[in-house]
Order: sequence, then structure tokens, then C-alpha cells
Amino acid sequence: MSQLSVGFVPRDRFCKAAGSLQALFDRTRIPFELIIVDCNIPARFREEIDRVIKGARNLRIIKTNEYLLTNQAYNLMIPEMKTEYVLLMENDILVEEESLSRLIAACEEYPADVAVPLIFEQQEEFRKVHFDDRLGSIERIAGPDGIKRQIAPRPVSKEHDVGTGRRTIGMIETHCVLYRRHVFDQIGPFDETMSTRAEVDVSLALNEAGVRVVFEPNAHVVYAPPPPIYPEERDYYLFKWDIDRAVRNHEHLAEKWNLVHLPNSVDFVKMRRTLARDVDPRLQQRREVQYRAMLEKAARDIAAVIPPGGKFILVDDVQWKANEVAKDRQAFPFLERDGEYWGAPPDDGTAIQELERLRTAGASHIVFAEPAFWWFEHYPDMLAHVRSRYGRVLENERMVIFALK
Repeated sequence: MSQLSVGFVPRDRFCKAAGSLQALFDRTRIPFELIIVDCNIPARFREEIDRVIKGARNLRIIKTNEYLLTNQAYNLMIPEMKTEYVLLMENDILVEEESLSRLIAACEEYPADVAVPLIFEQQEEFRKVHFDDRLGSIERIAGPDGIKRQIAPRPVSKEHDVGTGRRTIGMIETHCVLYRRHVFDQIGPFDETMSTRAEVDVSLALNEAGVRVVFEPNAHVVYAPPPPIYPEERDYYLFKWDIDRAVRNHEHLAEKWNLVHLPNSVDFVKMRRTLARDVDPRLQQRREVQYRAMLEKAARDIAAVIPPGGKFILVDDVQWKANEVAKDRQAFPFLERDGEYWGAPPDDGTAIQELERLRTAGASHIVFAEPAFWWFEHYPDMLAHVRSRYGRVLENERMVIFALK
């Protein structure tokens, strides 16, 4: 008898589901029971799924005629799971070789009751570590109004998780998580009001119940975020990323757990919704043309202030194609390690330290690209440092450039 059940549910789209299931079958050597929640999956994507699961054993499909949020789908399937271990995964996750067996080994050897893998985020050819650096540990603060909880940021950025050993963690991402089945007897069902920040809610529930969570860096999964978003799945996507619901989530979560401060997620939801504006292929093509034109203008702007052969820092959250805007110049990603992008800095001090390190290494300018304009509010001390020491040489709707002299 299998000791593992896998629960497979939608996150915000359906187009990645068939590939996700295929990877699960191809890369998992231990037996498992599979439960899929079909919450009104469009026919096109359901046919793709059916081709993958044809002939599969130990499979059950729970069908609803209405859309479900991820936590609602989980609560439908958990009562049906009787195995010792339960893996809950979203339908845009690709497990890598032996990830599931390594998570079980981590629970048994560490030991722990919950295990989480190292998550990579893949967009086209670019891969980076996926985690919210604002979610580090849970602290309790005593005050006149009782115990409040504070979510402290990570002491080091998520990229440092690569190559580390197993360790106990307080905050998790919920894209793919292994639980011992009895954990749900301790924490109860998932909060079905959550459309965003579900990871904060379940992390706090596990912490409150004293459940030990282990991070297994040798178990790898890959998260494939949008785009694309196809016309057939647009309604579900917008159902998931509903702004009014996100605002209610934020308020509900802060009150539920008596939080001192809850990192904002509403802006993230707004950004996610913008990706669904142009699901028509013709509009997507038009946006691609506009993006290319923007990169060409950015390249001309950079060439106007940075001489050929020059080195500069590019703060763009790796949203621009650096080789196209740098041309015959060298762009340092920020943060940078061995020439590779290393994620956003955990704090202002790290950002300033790395800026000065790259300046010493020859960077003559720092370019803040529009995708990273949020840095100006999130890292105020770094911005003050730059403004007080270096001159701004260009500013437009695409970028802000400072000369590091």
C-alpha cells in the first residue's frame, strides 16, 4: 500500500497542468495515490490532462461545476487521503527527479512533520530561486493588548538556500508541501477565504501548533508563473487574482493572527491582473512589439550616458533583456554573484554594500529600470545613499540613471 497521496489542484491557470502531471509520473519512483480536483477545467486543458492520466492507477478525480480557490480544493481532497504522507501541489509545478522521496526522507531523518523543497522559478531560459524574502521568522511580542505576532524578514536572501543543508524553518511557500497526514488533525482545515497570502496563514497555523517544518534543499521543484494566459482560462485567472478579495484577505489575516505588520500583497495581485489584459494573440503580439521598442529606446538612453566598453549596474528584477539594452557594454545584475542574478537584497545595508562593491569593481553608473521602481519605496536608505553621493544623469518613464562618481 502506498504511504503517499498527492493532491493536485489549480493555482491560477490550467495550461501547465498536463505538463506538471507528466513530470510527476516521469520523475517519481515511489508509488503514490493521486487525487485531482477538476473545478470546471476548460475542455481544451481537461483533454490534455486526460491524455496524460490515461491508464493511471490509484487515481481519483473530484469534480465541481464551479471555480474553487486553492484552499477550497485542498479541503475537498484531504478527508479522502488516508496515507501517512500527503503532498499538496499546485498545477504549475514541475517536480524534479526523486523530489518526493527526498521530502519523505527529510521528514523521517530530520525528523519533522512537514517538509518543503527548494523552489525555482522558471521563465523562458532564466531560472531563479523562488521565495518571498520578507517572510523569514515568526516572533511574538508582548504588549498591553496581549501577544502580537511579527513576521521578520529573512536574514539572508533566498539565493543562499542553494547548496545548504536541511534546517528548521518558520515560513513556507505553499506551491508544493509534504505533510504527515496527522498534521491536519492539529491545524484543522485550510482557511477558504484565502486567495493570496495563504502561505502566511498556514505558516502561522503550523507555528501555533508547534509543528516542526524542515527545508530540504536537495528536493527541487520548478514553478512556472504566468504568462501565458489563454482566453479559456482568463476568467479563472481573474477569479483567483481578485483585488477586493485580496484587500479582505489582508485585513482578515492581520486581525486573525494579531499581526504587527503584514507584508503587502495587494500590489502583487494588481500586477498579476495586468498580465491578463491581452489574452488575444494579436494583442499579445502588439505588446511584444511595444516591449521591443521600449528596449531599443532604453539601449539608446544608456548609450547616451555610458561609453562603449563601460560597466554599469542594472536594477531590473531581471525583467529586461540585459544584452539588448547593454549592447557593447557590461551590465552587472543586482544583486550579483559570480556574474549571475542573486535576487533582491534583504535590507538596505546589503544593497548599499553591494552597490559600493560593484562600484569598486568598475561600475560607473547604476540604472534603475521601470520594473524595479518599487525599490525607491522599499529601500529608502539605499536611495538616500545614492542621492547624497552620486548625481542623477537621466530620468524618464523607463529608467533612472545615477553616475557613480
